[in-house]
Amino acid sequence: MIGDQRALGSGQRRKEEISGRRAAEGRDKMHATNIAEELPDRVSDVLSGFTQWLRVFGETSWDHQSFFAGPVGRRAKSLYYQNRLLGTAAVAPMIFFEAFLPSARRLFHQPTRFPIVDAHYAMGFLRS
Repeated sequence: MIGDQRALGSGQRRKEEISGRRAAEGRDKMHATNIAEELPDRVSDVLSGFTQWLRVFGETSWDHQSFFAGPVGRRAKSLYYQNRLLGTAAVAPMIFFEAFLPSARRLFHQPTRFPIVDAHYAMGFLRS
């Protein structure tokens, strides 16, 4: 191969390089065109999936702070800041539930609407 390259003049090598670049650019343009043609359908699929999910699960949810958002959680958290030993005993069950039984959130607070969550879920559907 090296001998072949030496045998070719610098002008010939330059022509081959340019030809190779043009072929690569053509493939890139074709790929970009395919993506551009597929994009509207993909976006439509993502939005349809998201709206179906939203209809099923609704606009409200719990977050990790739901345990401390209700009156019981607020009192336990307040006690923790006033007296660390008693407060630890008060918040320990909520921390346990948060880690091992997240569905227990419904015992401490109602679901809340978090607008930023919609954006995060939509981004998740884009990646699927």
